[in-house]
Amino acid sequence: MWELFKEFVRWFRDFQSIWLVLLTVFVFYMLVINARRGGIRRPPTDPTLGELAWVDEGRHIKPFFNHEFKVLGKPDAIYDKGGRITTVEFKSRRGPVFDSDRVQALTAALAARAGGYNISQAVVRTKTVEHTFELPHDDLALYQVVQPYVEIVRRIKCGGIGEALPAKTKCRACAFKADCSQRAA
Repeated sequence: MWELFKEFVRWFRDFQSIWLVLLTVFVFYMLVINARRGGIRRPPTDPTLGELAWVDEGRHIKPFFNHEFKVLGKPDAIYDKGGRITTVEFKSRRGPVFDSDRVQALTAALAARAGGYNISQAVVRTKTVEHTFELPHDDLALYQVVQPYVEIVRRIKCGGIGEALPAKTKCRACAFKADCSQRAA
């Protein structure tokens, strides 16, 4: 065994410069990947939505919490155009807006209302599609729109079983896949 180790050390010395080059390339690659993933992505200014009033700048920003309905959410951005407050959810994919995107935007709007933003509309944007939703003025009416979905999430968090929506292929990226009945299927 000792001879094998000594042989490895000799081999490593002979190829040390190659290892250093590979290590440097790997570290540079990881830095680039992390910069792309973790960098602050400020939403673009959008004159149709108004001035940027609030932005989610990453994990260090706490989500809004609505104590009355026990929901929390963090919109990607909040815009103000002459008192008309709009919350926006940006999706990096191409393609349609899913019901889950709509529910996420509406729940985040309800939570942000408790944070002092009187949100009257929500926008969900993918790279190819944009949907705008007018919100009920009353918080209870808005909660009643998202309530069935909130109850499903609460049930799953308490050990219940979830369903793969909108499609089972979404399970690969789901944060709750370990708690879901779909994992075995």
